[in-house]
Amino acid sequence: MGTIFYKGFVQGGQVVVSEPINMPDGSEVTIMGSPHLESKDNQEPLQQSESDIASESPFSAGSPIVFDFMTEEEQSDDPQAIQRWLEELRSIPPVPSDPEAEAGWQEWEERMRRFNIEAVAKQFKNEASCDKD
Repeated sequence: MGTIFYKGFVQGGQVVVSEPINMPDGSEVTIMGSPHLESKDNQEPLQQSESDIASESPFSAGSPIVFDFMTEEEQSDDPQAIQRWLEELRSIPPVPSDPEAEAGWQEWEERMRRFNIEAVAKQFKNEASCDKD
C-alpha cells in the first residue's frame, strides 16, 4: 500500500482532517506535525500562515497525496526486472548544475581530503612515537 497524506489540525487532543479517510478501522497511521501550520485555537501563525504554506506547496489543498511504492512481493531480481529498473533510473534527468555551488562543494571536498590526510599522518606519527617509548 502507498502512503496517503491528509492535511488536518489538532483539536482537543484529536487529529481532525477535512474529509473522511478511506481506510479500514484499526489501520496503523503515523502522524507528523509541523510548527509551520497555523494554530486553530488561537488563529496566530507560529511561523507562516497556512495560506502561505499552501501557496508554496506543489500539492493541491484538500486532496490526498498517494505515493505508490513497490511491495516486497512486487520486487524481483530477475535480469529483465533489473534491466527495467536500470532504464528507469537512467531516464531521470540530471540535476541542473550551479557552477558557484559546485565550486563550493569541490572546495569543501578538497579541504576534507587534506584534513583527513593530516589526521592520518598525525595518527601514524603518534603511533610511531609510542612504539619508540
